[in-house]
Amino acid sequence: MRLLENLVRSNRDVREYTVFISLLGVFLFYEYAEHTLNLDTPITDLVFPSMGLAILVLFFLAIV
Repeated sequence: MRLLENLVRSNRDVREYTVFISLLGVFLFYEYAEHTLNLDTPITDLVFPSMGLAILVLFFLAIV
């Protein structure tokens, strides 16, 4: 029974880390595109910094 519980827990951890890495990749791609293509609109100025904050929150929630 404990083996099954540990397996379920580890699968949940893998999913959380996958989401974290995916969000980080999207955020870094946006940063690259913003600097190369000069994307400077008010919407992007609000959405993507909050996405960086969400990445940090999800990361710390995944650790705990």
